[in-house]
This record gives sequence, C-alpha cells and structure tokens, in this order.
Amino acid sequence: MKLVFTFLLLLIFSSVYAVTIDFENAARNITLSNQYQSQGVLFSGTCCLTGDVRYADYGVYDFGGYAMSLCYGGVGSVLTMKFVLASGENATTNSVSFRIGDGDTANESFQISMYTVANALLWQNTYTTYSGSVNGGVTINVALANIHRVEILGVGTGSGGSIDNLIFNATQPIPEPTTCLLSLVGLGLYLLKRKLA
Repeated sequence: MKLVFTFLLLLIFSSVYAVTIDFENAARNITLSNQYQSQGVLFSGTCCLTGDVRYADYGVYDFGGYAMSLCYGGVGSVLTMKFVLASGENATTNSVSFRIGDGDTANESFQISMYTVANALLWQNTYTTYSGSVNGGVTINVALANIHRVEILGVGTGSGGSIDNLIFNATQPIPEPTTCLLSLVGLGLYLLKRKLA
C-alpha cells in the first residue's frame, strides 16, 4: 500500500510543475522550431517572433509592458505547438494556457484545436477578438488529460494575430501500451495478494 501511495504522490507532484514561456528571451523576427524543446514544446507552421509593439490597442502584447510575442500568422496560417520531453520524444500535458489576439483595426478570428498523440480531437473552439484597450484579446485555459498538440488556425478575414504567456504543466512521457498493461496487471496482482492475505 505504501508503494501505491508513493507512486500516486509522485504522479501528482510531477504534474503540478508548470512551464511559462513569455518569448522575452528570444531574438526578434526568427522562426521558432525547437528553441524551447528543453522546456517541453516544439513550434511549427507560419509563425515568427515579433517585438517592440507597445501601441495602446495592441492588448495581446502588453502584459505588464513586455514586448515579445509569437505570431500565429494570418488567415489560413496554422501555428502548431507540440508537447515533447527534453529529448524530443512525444509527450503530453494536462493543462495549457495562453493569451491570444491582435490589436490592429481589423477583427481577428482564429480556431484553436487540441489533440492527443493519436490525433484524436480533445477540444476545439473559435474566437474573435477586437481592437481595443490594453490587455485586449482572450486568455485560453484548457485543462484536459493527454494534450499532445495545439493548433491555431487563422480564419475569417483578419490580418493575423499573436500569442503570449504560454503556460503548461510539465510534460509527461507517453507510456507504451505494454507498459500500461503490465502496470495494471502488477497492481491487480498486488491488490489480490493483499485481499487473500
């Protein structure tokens, strides 16, 4: 019983640690790919970092005066965030949060989708943000098991937008099916032994 309790504690504490990426330490106008792999995420798609945007209506950029954010591109562009281990192996998280939007005069619409490693859709929603006061845009908070990939698709007629302040729980390795089966069999045998004793 002590072994099971210890395992559950380790599982709980390993998922409590959160990673925050605010893009402030990256060079301007580069295309992201594996620069944040050691923190647990890979980026792909039509995206680049942009900076020094401090206009009053660029709400998505102005979180306490910080200047850097990650463009998701315009209509038809896709920004993909894939969760990995530091080694680059596929992984999952159980919580993702980020700020998204734009502050120019055009309305921006985008579809956010989250998938498992098996490409099963976990969650999807479409948003429209509007030009407006500082801290405009929308904050996305999704807490679901087995999030492996997040896709942001620019839709509608807007000129594109950005994300900032990406926060996710520490990535977890994806167990092999045989490992899961063996773990369940072992736990079952242990509980059966305890019941018979």
